[in-house]
Amino acid sequence: MSPPCARVLFVVVVVATALVSGCGGGDGSSGSTDAAAQTARIGPAGGQLVDSADGILVTIPAGALATSTTVAMTVTRTHAPAVAQMAEGGRVLSEVGVQLTLPPAAFAPNGSVTIQMPLTGRYDPVHSIMAVASPANVVLAIPSLPSGDGASLVGTLDAATASALAAASGNADTFEVFTANSPLLLTSAPANGSALRFVPPASTPTPDCSAAPRATPPPTNPCWLEIRAGDLAHKRVALLAHGFKANLGSMQSIAFHLRNHVRSGESAPYYDAVIGFDYDTNTGIAKIGALMAQQIAPLLQEEGVVVDVFGHSMGVVVARYAMETQGLPDRLGPKVSHFVALGGPNTGLPFADVKFLQTMLLVFRPDAAPALNDLFTFGIDGASLSGHPFLTDLNVARGPDYEKARYFSLSADDYKAEVGPPPVNLKVGEIVNAAYILAVGSLVNDGLVADYSAQSDVLSRQSRDWVRGPVLPVSHFNLHEPAAFPTIDGWIAGF
Repeated sequence: MSPPCARVLFVVVVVATALVSGCGGGDGSSGSTDAAAQTARIGPAGGQLVDSADGILVTIPAGALATSTTVAMTVTRTHAPAVAQMAEGGRVLSEVGVQLTLPPAAFAPNGSVTIQMPLTGRYDPVHSIMAVASPANVVLAIPSLPSGDGASLVGTLDAATASALAAASGNADTFEVFTANSPLLLTSAPANGSALRFVPPASTPTPDCSAAPRATPPPTNPCWLEIRAGDLAHKRVALLAHGFKANLGSMQSIAFHLRNHVRSGESAPYYDAVIGFDYDTNTGIAKIGALMAQQIAPLLQEEGVVVDVFGHSMGVVVARYAMETQGLPDRLGPKVSHFVALGGPNTGLPFADVKFLQTMLLVFRPDAAPALNDLFTFGIDGASLSGHPFLTDLNVARGPDYEKARYFSLSADDYKAEVGPPPVNLKVGEIVNAAYILAVGSLVNDGLVADYSAQSDVLSRQSRDWVRGPVLPVSHFNLHEPAAFPTIDGWIAGF
């Protein structure tokens, strides 16, 4: 398409649909005279759809499509529920959404289309995002750059991304394109957390201990209470570290299980006490791990304390930092008897490339960026994101407790079970799995962490006796639920 013809298309809205055929070289067009709703028959020669009133321009270059197909564009004033959810955490969405119908099967193997639409606020290379959402609540960011005047983003939707969206959405071919921006300067906050003891009230039925706990009175969860001096003396203790954007309340199942677990041939529960470290995830992981060591270490100085650590997801690397980092004045490693890692991102998540990083920042709240950035790598076991050496520092050649440490690990592979909270039910597992496929190819992925990272042999450098456990057919968050208990109980039998 020649630049003069493109300019005519952008200006002359009333006859935009007719001009698509004349300038785009497609095989004819048909559609509404309303610029906000257009259709055109476009083939390998390419074409455009345009709504100049809203600053929308969809360009299909020559060679982008392998076959002739009907392309439709509708500009809407409201966003789909999954897109509207992206406004949480200080994000600003574009005032309009673009419903684009373009069958992925029509793309040439390396074909791509560009979409130009307005951006609210100033451009930032990471936090100014163009993304595509499917009707099944799967959302992926696409590469984008600012327009010449800085008022718009120009994004590229390629064949692979369109196919991934369709595959995760029942072969849908209509998607919403939108822009999102974060006007907030996101910085790493001070670490915030507390050590709590699991003491559920004696009642029938079993009390609900799922609320997010805080120790400050009155407690927000009656099952998780402040630990007092002497509480752990002469006790065998299970210490829990929860995962990303979670809390100790989310681990109530494993807390109840460990509190009541009796080994075969014994009459009393194996653990005398269950405690946990509850923390916020709006800061760097090293800060969280250092705070965990600072708060937990004094509790383990009491006479006769024996402790096993159970970490889930990000809690695995938080606990590893607190246990393994030499130079920490309160390092926990010498006091830990056994460590059970449930789906931990031990070698990170392969999403350091900007379009994948942007997808993660859309799926999760922006204030989680400092912790997420510590986990992003360029590909499988690749280099960390610039300025975030957490994993490099954590995965040293040999850990300080290598000779005596006993590590165990589990992973999972049911990414389809992972969804966000209602009413939107964002398909988190489908989104992250699609990002994995686009980033590094098909992997065993549990909805967030791939098996290669959850059960990486970096653990064998921390523990001579590391036991790599099974891959369970459950989702990431079910790794601290009953499906994992038989494996955990088998390990405890040998403690």
